[in-house]
Amino acid sequence: MVPLPGMIHRNLTFPLQLFSSAGSVALLHLLKIPVFREGNVIDIGATQLQVVEACSGLRYILPLFTLGVLLAYYGQKVWWKRLVLAGAAVPIAVLANVARITAPA
Repeated sequence: MVPLPGMIHRNLTFPLQLFSSAGSVALLHLLKIPVFREGNVIDIGATQLQVVEACSGLRYILPLFTLGVLLAYYGQKVWWKRLVLAGAAVPIAVLANVARITAPA
């Protein structure tokens, strides 16, 4: 595996951090837990969680997308099923990251 170039990594990481923290706050609100978000910092009363670069979800997206493409290529014969399987990998990875960030709260 060749890592992503630094510029691309930085441009993807920060928006994913913000999206993951916003999604976690929305999920916590659905669970009736009072929470406040400022940027990538989640304030839960006495505790503050910071969604740092490592929690952006990029480490989940790349391998899951690769696995989705491989499974689509070898497991499906119809082109639209391949497209759906490969395309579903990214949203699943992002939602799994939101759930992972929400769980300790």
